[in-house]
Amino acid sequence: MEPDKLCRRCQKLDLNPLFSQAPSHGEVVPLVFVGQYVSRDCALCRLFEIYCAGDGMGSGTLISASWRYASNYGWKEPDDGFDFRILGILPEVSRYSRDEAAFHRALFRLRGYIGEPVTSPPSWTDGTIGPRSLDPRAIDYPLLRSWLNYCNQKHCRKTDCQPLKVDTQWHFRLIDCKTRLVVEAASLGTRCPPFLALSYVWGKAIQPRQLDYTQPLQDLPLTIEDSLTVTDKLGFRYLWVDQYCIRQHDEGDKHSQIRLMAEIYGSAQATIVAAVGSDPTYGLPGVSKTRRSAQPHVKLRSGYLTWSYGSTKDDISSSAWSTRGWTYQEGVLSSRRLVFTDKQVYFQCGLSSFSEALNIPFDRVGSASNDDMFPRFRTAPYSLEIGDRIYEYTHRKLGNEDDILNAFQGILGQFSKHKPPIHNIWGIPVLCSPKNWIRSPKGFLAGLCWSLGEPPDGEPPARRHGFPSWSWAGWKGVAILHPHNDAVRPDSLMENDIYVAFESLDRTRTEWSELGPSLQTGARSDQSQLRVLALDCRAFLFENQVFDVIGLKMMGIENTGIGMGNLSSDIDRVVVSADPPGLIYSLDKAMRWTDHEFRHQLLVGIPIKLQTTWEEMPRFFVLVMQQKSDSDLYERVGHFEWSDPRKLFDFETFSRSVATRRMVLRIV
Repeated sequence: MEPDKLCRRCQKLDLNPLFSQAPSHGEVVPLVFVGQYVSRDCALCRLFEIYCAGDGMGSGTLISASWRYASNYGWKEPDDGFDFRILGILPEVSRYSRDEAAFHRALFRLRGYIGEPVTSPPSWTDGTIGPRSLDPRAIDYPLLRSWLNYCNQKHCRKTDCQPLKVDTQWHFRLIDCKTRLVVEAASLGTRCPPFLALSYVWGKAIQPRQLDYTQPLQDLPLTIEDSLTVTDKLGFRYLWVDQYCIRQHDEGDKHSQIRLMAEIYGSAQATIVAAVGSDPTYGLPGVSKTRRSAQPHVKLRSGYLTWSYGSTKDDISSSAWSTRGWTYQEGVLSSRRLVFTDKQVYFQCGLSSFSEALNIPFDRVGSASNDDMFPRFRTAPYSLEIGDRIYEYTHRKLGNEDDILNAFQGILGQFSKHKPPIHNIWGIPVLCSPKNWIRSPKGFLAGLCWSLGEPPDGEPPARRHGFPSWSWAGWKGVAILHPHNDAVRPDSLMENDIYVAFESLDRTRTEWSELGPSLQTGARSDQSQLRVLALDCRAFLFENQVFDVIGLKMMGIENTGIGMGNLSSDIDRVVVSADPPGLIYSLDKAMRWTDHEFRHQLLVGIPIKLQTTWEEMPRFFVLVMQQKSDSDLYERVGHFEWSDPRKLFDFETFSRSVATRRMVLRIV
């Protein structure tokens, strides 16, 4: 085959001597300033243009580097010389970062690299590391099987990788790929055969139809058909697909199956993730009708250059699949994932990750890449990771807002199995140490300290009706728990002089000590008796007047909330953690508080004392409640937060300054 046509500039690039030399780790060699692309007729110019497109940083200098230097991959033997040379185009570093090495790695992760493709070895346990040339019309099923086999053999004792054992008490169904019948898993024998699961976007293009479960499935959308093909090609017979394995017109069956989501995805041998298309008519690229994007490459006199693609994580995160609420727990709870994108297939288990475009001999694989798409969570979640999971989940959208807790039920269920268990009340995590969760509600009070960020679609946060205003589930927006992750541990939570109880809408009361096993679920139907939060606490009224708090002055009404006036000369005595300083954030951005509301004392602040393991001083998180008109009920409408780094005032001093008094508030 004749080499591709090159322009004069690219003809002068003699890359053969460069690729014939082994790279040195950390070596970055500038080759030529590419600048604007010279010729549309030049194959190498077109490759450079495609490589730089999409991130807004433009072209720059063509460089040669060590792949190990540019990657984040884990290795068993980091200094064994197992490496290869890559090319990349980097814009001027000083424009974007002062850390040149970190910038190089970040950009290579984003853009990928250009290199010489390697020949696939007969055994995936050896061979040469390097980019692979992909067939846009076909999937390399032996490669996908090798990933699954590698995990089965090398990670057989790792609970993060091994599928859960199917319990005979789980009543669920599977599609038989040979007969196309939907069968009861229990009918397949005392030991459920291995199966795959599918995670995809149903969308609105197809209306669900009632199925005759005595007849084989027919006229399936292309994504479902392709998933049946993949299941068969990988050596499995059974596939779980929610639309067909859950009886969509049976509310009782839907409810019971929702409660099994963690078990179903966790017990599947792998989950096929369709991170492409906006509905199931799109198909899985490379399986049948839907082709994959052609991988850019150039034929030179000395060989080929191939683009390895950039981060698969970016392809997945930009897909419609990554915007849907239901698919979040499907990806997180799976033991292994085979993710189909328009470019390639990506695999991630609990310890390793691979992609089609990069050949890595298995005997060289150590820890997994830092570029993993899915958190390592499934069987042993860290107790306070729940803040991160809620934050990630609430970035997504739901077709039915009533599903806000249903679509997160599997994640909540996993945390309830933690030791000590992390239960929840309407999605609010109850952080606890092993012995005190029922004696003290302080872990629940810490869970109440959340705020809202803007939703990713740009819509302002708004009320989600049918759910408590005191829970993040009651609002549309990105939930940020304060504290979250490892910021607060159960044994360091502060005691607050707050008594917690709950009521149903008909005023049936449940004391904190009476909660017991009901905390183990977050389902809406199971916690209706906990709909109203009753707090016996010290609170203060926001009035149209000045409150002095040790040099901090809270003044009047300003814009959408209560603003801070000029601080006193002792401004360094208090650090205000809100931005802009002192603004009380309303959860509903359309809300306006009027002089009339202040005169009638309808806004109430409830201070909660917090202290993190990495902070020496306590801080206050103030819940802002508004009384409903013509009612004794309140709704949470915002929060105000600040800290006291100099420890110049304690909770009692603060309480006196804002004139707190004992109040009993019923919050819906």
